[in-house]
Amino acid sequence: MSLVVDQHIVVETTQLEEGQSAISTDYDHISDLVQPGHIYAVFSPKDIEWGVDYWLARCIQGKKTLYASLIDDEGIEFPIGSMVVKGEYLTLDGKSRKTSGHVFMDYRLGSVVYHFTNLIVGTNIHLQTMSSKSSTKVHYYLTHSEHKRLMETISNREDPYGFIE
Repeated sequence: MSLVVDQHIVVETTQLEEGQSAISTDYDHISDLVQPGHIYAVFSPKDIEWGVDYWLARCIQGKKTLYASLIDDEGIEFPIGSMVVKGEYLTLDGKSRKTSGHVFMDYRLGSVVYHFTNLIVGTNIHLQTMSSKSSTKVHYYLTHSEHKRLMETISNREDPYGFIE
């Protein structure tokens, strides 16, 4: 089950019920729903070297304001006053791609990353755990329908008024 969050409505809830995911273009409020253990999606700018539309991460600590600047394990600096979520990256496993979805795995266990809250487009993303005979890393399966919902949200973010075709 998914919780649809309209981009024009102020979200009053602070927790998702069991089994609900939230994907929205209401970036200021979607980050309020990110809780430790959730898989959340982060918008990726088009001009980055990785060539992806979004990243997935596992939340370690929900939304907070930084009282001191810091540099995360990826070397990204976050200034004082930044609103961030703390997590661990999942990476797309290109070798295990399925026609009905995408396969992710832990990027570097224990490597801490931070994300600006205004870049979060979804939380409590549903992934199915997959076993792998060829790897000790856990693999996670994202259905094509969840991927499509994320892509539609990202498209709305890039063109909120529908001017780009």
